Amino acid sequence: MIKAFLKRPSSTCFKFDLKALIILTWGERQKPVMSWLLKSGKWAIDRDIWLSAAHIPGRENVEADTESRLEHENTEWRLHTSIFQILNPQSSTTRNQGQEQPSKDDINGLSGVRRSLRMLSIPPDVEQINLSSWRPSTVKQYSTFFKKWTTFASSEHICAVSPDIRDILSFLISLYHKGLGYSAINSARSMLSTFVVINGQGCGTHPLIKRFMKGVFNLRPALPRNNVSWDPEQVLTFLKTMDCGTLKSLTLKLVTMLALLTGQRLQSLHLLDIKNISLTDSSLKLRFGDALKQTRPGFHQREITLQQFEDKQLCVVSIFLSKMKKFEEVLSIIGEFGPYQKRIFFLICIPFIFSAFHMVISVFLLGIPDHRCAIPGYPNDTYAIQSPSHQALINRHVPPSTDETLDYVKCDLYDRSYDGDDNSTNMRTCSAWVYDESIYINTFTSQQNIVCEDKLRTSHAQMIFFGGVFLGAIILGSVSDIIGRKKTLCLSFLMLFGTTLGLAWAPDYITFCILRFLVGASCAGMFMTAFVIGMELVGPSKRVYAGIIVDFFFAIGMVVLGGIGYAFREWKYIEITCSAPIALFLFYWWLVPESPRWLISQGRIDEANKIIQKAAKVNKVTIPEKILTADSIDEPEAGRLWHLFTSRVLLIRTMIIFFNWLVVVMGYYGLSLNTGNLGGDFYANFMISGLVEFPAYFLCLVLLDRVGRRLLHASCMILGGIACIITLFPMLYADESLQPITITLAMLGKVGISAAFAIIYVWSAELFPTVVRNAGMGASSSCARIGGMIAPYIADLSKVIDGNLGRAIPLVIFGGASVVAGILSLWLPETKDRELPETMEDGKLFGKKKSSEKYKPTLGFDNKTFESEAGIANGKNGVYTITKL
Repeated sequence: MIKAFLKRPSSTCFKFDLKALIILTWGERQKPVMSWLLKSGKWAIDRDIWLSAAHIPGRENVEADTESRLEHENTEWRLHTSIFQILNPQSSTTRNQGQEQPSKDDINGLSGVRRSLRMLSIPPDVEQINLSSWRPSTVKQYSTFFKKWTTFASSEHICAVSPDIRDILSFLISLYHKGLGYSAINSARSMLSTFVVINGQGCGTHPLIKRFMKGVFNLRPALPRNNVSWDPEQVLTFLKTMDCGTLKSLTLKLVTMLALLTGQRLQSLHLLDIKNISLTDSSLKLRFGDALKQTRPGFHQREITLQQFEDKQLCVVSIFLSKMKKFEEVLSIIGEFGPYQKRIFFLICIPFIFSAFHMVISVFLLGIPDHRCAIPGYPNDTYAIQSPSHQALINRHVPPSTDETLDYVKCDLYDRSYDGDDNSTNMRTCSAWVYDESIYINTFTSQQNIVCEDKLRTSHAQMIFFGGVFLGAIILGSVSDIIGRKKTLCLSFLMLFGTTLGLAWAPDYITFCILRFLVGASCAGMFMTAFVIGMELVGPSKRVYAGIIVDFFFAIGMVVLGGIGYAFREWKYIEITCSAPIALFLFYWWLVPESPRWLISQGRIDEANKIIQKAAKVNKVTIPEKILTADSIDEPEAGRLWHLFTSRVLLIRTMIIFFNWLVVVMGYYGLSLNTGNLGGDFYANFMISGLVEFPAYFLCLVLLDRVGRRLLHASCMILGGIACIITLFPMLYADESLQPITITLAMLGKVGISAAFAIIYVWSAELFPTVVRNAGMGASSSCARIGGMIAPYIADLSKVIDGNLGRAIPLVIFGGASVVAGILSLWLPETKDRELPETMEDGKLFGKKKSSEKYKPTLGFDNKTFESEAGIANGKNGVYTITKL
């Protein structure tokens, strides 16, 4: 019936009489009729068609007439008259056509308020301000009863927004019959008063409602939740003996004592933030940053100051001070990753770009361009064809290659005279070569003629470099424990600047290898020490993500190096460009502080306190002047590497971890060094191999704490490995038009191995028990270095295996090893949301189905791998950095 009128102009007002229908069906069928009316009304209101129902007095409606006149003289049920302003264009509001989408308030219990305000034609901005007047705690409290009210209204076929007094009383009495007390029913009444208006006032002030609530109070008065009084002596004795060994027990004790001392609600104490706690030598100040339930306009909860007193077991200030002695707790006060740490961490990340330069610069220094033997007696010979006569000379003296990827044999010449009729097919080894300059103008390899019988010397040089990384990590790691992180970092900068710059003028292969060995050692010292300083200033819960952020800077270095190589194409200029800016890092002596952890370990507490005070000042946090004391020095935890081999469970897990480290590092550097064998544009491939690392690390940041370590690591290793293996088919059986497929598959493999690189560092550190975590991570570091030394030989297999098979074999080996390592990693337990093993016995039980309650999953993520000094230590105080090095 309503739809029949919709074809008329929207400004038309219609009136239709439902009297006959209501009279005929009023008795037993009242609810179906009301349901029909409600559905029709909702359908019309959604389309901006506003309806009203007017009561026509009559003998048939005596009861309804009596009830309605209590509400209004002439209406049976009423919508506020202001809704008819919709007919006036001057005051109408715009509504979306069709059904209104659920808003955020439909979920938290404010939808009734919003609809009521819209019926009053309240402007949207005023409506939003009105909705903002409800505190989150009030909204949460009302939300439960709002859901009960909407359920009741739906079951009784009444309008939830505009009920009459009878409907409200029916709802309240239904709550009473369900056993609810005065407090709960009063909350329901308050909820309805927020949006139900009767006679211009909230329904809660209606005389019948007030009288009803008074009766409920008399029958079911509000009683205190607890009716037992505790002896204060027992409470104090319990608090004195309460253990504070764990963060959970410490929090429980402090919150209990704060509740007793301050008289604050628990929901107010719940809003306390460590950033809003100011600690001095004799007092503790608590400031509530958020509005509380009792906050009113013009009044805010004042700062609470607690003074120190003699009983240190019951004094909140003393407990705070005693627990803040450890550096980890101090970080939680000044901020785990505040502005000060972010500033220092950014400075520390910049050297990682240059570390990436020199870790993979051998692609440009030791790259072997396409080449052939130089024609004897032709001093102006070049690899490029100069003329037809030049082509004829080449054809006469240089044998054609049987390798489908080459035009000429690289190392032999026909033993023929220069201009005679001698057509001998005998060949001899040449001693001079010409090189293709389309990719490189020159490299150290082409300059020193390290080709043919000497071609594996390039692989040896790269292995020597990674050997320098291996020894540099060990030696400079120990040096940093002796002289400090800052001095070791600056020493590494100085060494790296001198050796890399000197490398550009290396006169021979031996000098080149010696300098590259020192470059590797310097890179390890720079990377490792910078990483340590950054991690030691970051709180435990942020270290995992900070470690992954470092990898982004390494990827930036890869991309920038590709651009530098493309711009210069001469190995000396590339080396100088990557080396000269390192001199600027010497200014870090004045920009980067010494590690407070190292200062504490050396007993230099005053110097550590100065750095902590500076960090607190920048982070705008107040702490005691001497928050660290001699008690802040951690005792080294016992544990030896061989303890990991005393149990079958630990032995298997340890070997799987070691193998994964070896394969991850081998695959990462192998794929980076193998870029030239993929075909297509060399520089584009190299830059893409750096760019694909960004989504890999972003994937880790997003999924590491959602999917878990085991599944994510295994998936990256297996899928990346399969992508590398599949490259075998387009390389062997497809033509050059399908080279993009080969490159895409290889880059997918690089994505997987890069992501796995970031994951294995976090995962393996969590798997080792605390007492041997340091030793386990050190051994993993050694396996990683071995993988780096193996990678160049596999990547250079194309030098000893001819044809496309030689180009494909390295990818197949890297991919196959990655798949095997990924499958083996599935035997390792998941560590996400788990309490980490501390003792050797914990390590044996960790991950078993019938483990103790200690290892049941907990809500939220709390990475405790680095909670203690030993968790990030190398030897006594160092840090094993197992990332790109």
